[in-house]
Amino acid sequence: MRKFRGTIIIAIVFIVFLGYYYLVPRDTGLEGYESLVGNIEGKTINEVIVEQEEGNKTIINEDNTWYVIDENKYVADQQTIEEMVGKLSKLESIGIIETNPDNFDQYGLKNPKYKLFMKADGNTQEVDIGDYTPSGDCYFAKLPNNDTVYKVGATRFKEVTKPIDELRTKQIFTGDLEDMKKIEVTREDKRLLTLINDGGWKIQEGKDSFDIDQEQLSNFVNDLKKIKIANFHNEENEEISFYGLDNPSLTIILTYSDEEVEKLVLGSSAGLGEIYGKRGDGEGIFSVPYDEVKFFETMTVIKKN
Repeated sequence: MRKFRGTIIIAIVFIVFLGYYYLVPRDTGLEGYESLVGNIEGKTINEVIVEQEEGNKTIINEDNTWYVIDENKYVADQQTIEEMVGKLSKLESIGIIETNPDNFDQYGLKNPKYKLFMKADGNTQEVDIGDYTPSGDCYFAKLPNNDTVYKVGATRFKEVTKPIDELRTKQIFTGDLEDMKKIEVTREDKRLLTLINDGGWKIQEGKDSFDIDQEQLSNFVNDLKKIKIANFHNEENEEISFYGLDNPSLTIILTYSDEEVEKLVLGSSAGLGEIYGKRGDGEGIFSVPYDEVKFFETMTVIKKN
């Protein structure tokens, strides 16, 4: 009886092994360090289109600024996109899995998870991305009009596969103090602070102006630049009053020497230690950590003693 039970166990293990062998895609061991950017090799990528079931997105460079686009257009996190483009411009396989397979579906390539279109100097290169490999550290991929299945490191597509909100910039104020010419802070309907740079920074109070402590001014601007978006809120059907942005609790406007303006409008509490806000460019509603803006409650006038 024991001998019979042991035979059954061995048979079950053998069946499981055969199932794994025939059903799970495997690395064949073929050499495969091949470039996947043939049409744009050596060129500078200026646009990436990602087609996916969750919704397509476009990443494009306009006037040296990267934007991400779905139904709306947003300023992208410049460093994240530069890293992404750097990886894609050198995209290569690290192994060939199979040539001329009978079934692309086993690799997730019959209907690819992602279709990637990289554009540079009028040329376009498409790469289709399928499932993860069994090891989980690579994707199966192929080129159009090519029946070779490649293995590509998953980190190459880390940014490409992110939701669009994770590609948007979370920075609100980006400029440097030396490039600013005016700083305005309004609390509800009351002007809290006006700073003017007219050959030197001064604080304006009515018709009078006073010199400013430069160290405190630098610290103040540094605190402004630390304000970062925590979460995006994409509810399109809510009235702006829902967020308290029809009667802002605080408005901060930075004007630069080239007349560019950066504006932050804060509304009501978003809960979880955050407060609703929006930029002046209409990019949508977000929330920022209350801890990053509470310094306005105890802000002291930065006149020079």
